[in-house]
Amino acid sequence: MIIPLTYIIIGATILVSVKALSDRSLQYRFMLIPSQMSGGNGMYRLFSHALVHADYFHLFFNMFALFMFGRNADAGGAGVEMNYALYFGVWKGALFYLLLYVGGIMVSAFPSYEKHKRNTGYMSLGASGAVSAVVFSYIVMDPLAGFGLLFIPVSIPAWIFGAAYLAYSWYRAGRSADHIDHYAHFWGSVYGLIFTILIRPSFAAEFVEAIGSYFGYGF
Repeated sequence: MIIPLTYIIIGATILVSVKALSDRSLQYRFMLIPSQMSGGNGMYRLFSHALVHADYFHLFFNMFALFMFGRNADAGGAGVEMNYALYFGVWKGALFYLLLYVGGIMVSAFPSYEKHKRNTGYMSLGASGAVSAVVFSYIVMDPLAGFGLLFIPVSIPAWIFGAAYLAYSWYRAGRSADHIDHYAHFWGSVYGLIFTILIRPSFAAEFVEAIGSYFGYGF
């Protein structure tokens, strides 16, 4: 029996995050701190920051979202990992899924790394960028899926949610003082969208066709 990659990622992230929450020195060593990464030192932080979280709620929210969109999606559907296996086969699908997640970590963190190289007060942590990549890969494959927020029983089409999320993340990235790395959310989402289309270009046409059908047009 093959253990799903989503479960492995969630398990590893929970183990490291819980350990780091009780050992702040470990959390500090894993965080993305651009000012301490000059000259190539500490570049591992571009990846390791996704294994630690600010608190248990931060950890739960990211891992719950990863489970829902990476594996489960909803009670009657399949998440990104399962869809990749259906489209590309088990092993190739697993490779693509791993590249989606790990690439999402790196790509979402790099703009903040470049922007804050000389900002000694900047630090970031959490898997939100990679999770955003997974969510947007799901949106590309099923743009008409109903999306909603936790505890709010109202859903909107996934593509509308995605557009609003991108706009909000970009807007907040330039103005926010809430200690959330909105740039990571934005670039992780963009990476997930582009990566998914690159591995199967026909997703783009199917995406446009689905949105056209939403407005009552056929292509």
